[in-house]
Amino acid sequence: MPPPLLVSFIVTIQPPPRNNLPFFEPKLTGSAMIQKTKTSTSWSLKLPGFVDLDNDPVTMTADLGPAGNFLVLDGLKIVCKDISKKTIKAGMYLLKILLDDKRDIVMYNFSIFVIDLPPEPVVPKEEEPIPGNKIETPSKKDPGESVKDLAKVGKSEESEEITDKVTGEIISGSTPIQQLPITEKMSPE
Repeated sequence: MPPPLLVSFIVTIQPPPRNNLPFFEPKLTGSAMIQKTKTSTSWSLKLPGFVDLDNDPVTMTADLGPAGNFLVLDGLKIVCKDISKKTIKAGMYLLKILLDDKRDIVMYNFSIFVIDLPPEPVVPKEEEPIPGNKIETPSKKDPGESVKDLAKVGKSEESEEITDKVTGEIISGSTPIQQLPITEKMSPE
């Protein structure tokens, strides 16, 4: 029998070429704001395009989390059909946008801030005053009369002094009510 034939092979295994990760071009910013409206209004945000330097086919998906109740991903847009709905609550919603080139998945975090409408202004109702607590507005005939009524003061007919109608004390005239001495320095007691 002839000797066995020995055949040798050299196999060189090369690692696959390094994958270039897909990315958004221009860069995807970190957040967007939505202002709620009173009337039915749609809202959308166009996402930038994405690039894969290896020319791998790329699929974009989104995990919308709780915002999935009112947002959808439509091609390169995040869309809300009606931002006025009462079920849409104000707050921050975190979205995860994924770019998949079948070799790697790249995740981008993106925040949507929903801003509520400012509250409606409260217009107070004009109520009837409680009897006895009604403040009369002075007549526009004599502006001096209104000051006297509101301050409850009276002018004596014999002098130019004005007195408080309640206490009878003089509050203006030729003599001061009370004069306090002015001290330059106060000492602790």
